[in-house]
Amino acid sequence: MAVVRSLVSLVCPAIAKIIISTYLKNRSLEKVVEENILDKLKNFISNPSNQEKTQRSIERIAKQIVEKMQPIFDLEAASISQDSRTAVQLEIAETLRRAEVTSELLMSLSLDVKSLTVNLRNAYPEACKHLNRNETALYERMLEEVSRGIIEVAPQLKDFTLAATTESLQRLEKIIEYSQTSQEQSQREKLSLIKNIEMSSSANYRSPI
Repeated sequence: MAVVRSLVSLVCPAIAKIIISTYLKNRSLEKVVEENILDKLKNFISNPSNQEKTQRSIERIAKQIVEKMQPIFDLEAASISQDSRTAVQLEIAETLRRAEVTSELLMSLSLDVKSLTVNLRNAYPEACKHLNRNETALYERMLEEVSRGIIEVAPQLKDFTLAATTESLQRLEKIIEYSQTSQEQSQREKLSLIKNIEMSSSANYRSPI
């Protein structure tokens, strides 16, 4: 009987690939990660078309996680150089490339962000060896945000296996659309809150003492 794995196991390498392709622009390393994703897919999906569709879907989820992390990264990294930013992004990508995160692992961690952060850190304990204090703090902060993103999407993926069918791929697309809509709504709510705070501050400033 074939071993069944959840699509959750593809999220970490997919996030690593997005970070590498978007920020590091390292095509050779991106290719290594992509081959790793394809190898996992080939073990459980014989149809090349379904392999490609599943890969694209998972990478769309990974991209949403990375995009959600980006404003936090920009804020936290405001005081460090571009070289330091690149060093941190490289170590995060390498950590995720080495990590083995499955539905079973997440359940054993009770979907706890801090516990998953520790698990990811342990996947690549040498990550901070060449980072300075500020870079290490940024690495730890972003690793926590990655963990949060994985845990948020994991419950939606836990029932999907790599034995993909047309029906399951269609359901996966619906999950991606829902996730993206929720993310956009959350962003609009944050912008609205900021605007209200600014208007309130402006009104208070104009009020007579």
